[in-house]
Amino acid sequence: MSRRLQARYLTKKETELLKKELLKHQEEISNKSKRVDLSTSPDDLADEADLASSDMAKGMEARQRNREILYLKKVIKALERVEEGSFGRCEACDMPIGFGRLKARPTAECCINCKEEQEKHENTSVHKTQHKSLGRSITNARF
Repeated sequence: MSRRLQARYLTKKETELLKKELLKHQEEISNKSKRVDLSTSPDDLADEADLASSDMAKGMEARQRNREILYLKKVIKALERVEEGSFGRCEACDMPIGFGRLKARPTAECCINCKEEQEKHENTSVHKTQHKSLGRSITNARF
């Protein structure tokens, strides 16, 4: 038997609160990206161990930056949904997502029920899933 959680549509005050949160996230990511420096000083690379350590640190920083860019895209998309009036509605079933879920994850595009179904489907069909962060199919992945 399917468990169906009921949520109500957002009030104008709740929408404005979540919009402010999204704008804050957008500003934080934008400001942080201005401070990122992936360059290396020749003085930092005295030997191969320093070079390897520097490369590893740059790689970790680049991965973190990529995650931030992906999140920034989600934030921008959520702000666009606020402006067009579809924010807080599930993209799959058009039911309300609910304030509690959006407070925890303001970029949520699906209600909890649809997200659970989506994740259950993804877990059972590993070979046909889209890799979310890269946008590529992992059909031929080897495990």
